[in-house]
Formats: sequence, structure tokens, C-alpha cells
Amino acid sequence: MVEEDAAANRARRTTSIAQALQSSDPDRVLEGEVARAVAGDLVDFNRKVGPNGATGEVDVETSRAIIEVTTRRTGKLKVQKLLSPPDMNPSGKPVILFAPNYGRSATEDIINAGAIVVRTQEELLSVLATL
Repeated sequence: MVEEDAAANRARRTTSIAQALQSSDPDRVLEGEVARAVAGDLVDFNRKVGPNGATGEVDVETSRAIIEVTTRRTGKLKVQKLLSPPDMNPSGKPVILFAPNYGRSATEDIINAGAIVVRTQEELLSVLATL
């Protein structure tokens, strides 16, 4: 039964990632690319938190970190929610912001809030390897 549940979750994640990669929304496509890059350690993808996602959404989760993905240049509200257990991040995992377009000032704000900022998949995989 547990193996069947795990297989069903894997199939659901694979389908969700494929749909994201075909999206017209650049943020969704980037989320799919990041999920695909960490597929070997992927725990969850686009998980809604709270009733109908009212609390928020976790973009990508691995066994070692939660990864927030954005194509935007600024903003830290969602990262702050992810840094604050219990709903969005009950295990208190490190939060990584994957933001290829972030500028220096916005990056400093996120780092000061307690998250890690990366801009490339290579940088992401390198950071994940150290956690």
C-alpha cells in the first residue's frame, strides 16, 4: 500500500512537472525546470497549503530544502512565509530562492531574511549538495 501511494505520488508529480513545462506562464515553466533538475531528490511539487491553497503553495520541495522559484526581480513576502513554520515549512527546512533575474539589492533582502538565493541550476545543485 505504501509503495502504491509512493508510485501514485511520483506519477502525479511527473504529470504536474510536464504540465508546468508546457505552460505559457514563465514562472510555471521555471518551476518545472527546477523540479526536473532535482528530480532524484524531489519530495513535492506545487503543493497547495491550507484549504484550497489559501495559506500558499510550495513550489519545489526536496528532502533537504524548499525551493521558491520566480522570474521576477524583487519580492520577499512568500519567502518569509516559507521561513516561518509550521504550515508552509513544518520541518523548518532551509529555503532557497531560485531567482535568475534578481538584482543585488533584492538578493540582499532575501539573504537578510534568512534564505539562500541562487540564479542557475548549477548553483542550486551545488547549494543542495552542501545541505
